[in-house]
Amino acid sequence: VASATPPRVFIECGALHRLKKGMRFQYYSRKGEIKDAQGKVIGYDDQLNGEVILQSVQPTISIGLHQLGNTAPIAGDVVVLKQK
Repeated sequence: VASATPPRVFIECGALHRLKKGMRFQYYSRKGEIKDAQGKVIGYDDQLNGEVILQSVQPTISIGLHQLGNTAPIAGDVVVLKQK
């Protein structure tokens, strides 16, 4: 998420990344790193916060609407294409 002014959400990907109007994304806040015994980051503690549906897709940015979830998206949240 590049920025958000609820209910609008601005995502740093667009048509050049094959995004299309109507696509659904889940967004997560990143709570912290998960490291292995040697201190290498192997993942993140992500918390699912809600869903965004794309309303407008430009070449390098998309604008969606926050649809589900009680926590509004903020800049830096991670978005993942929702699987059926």
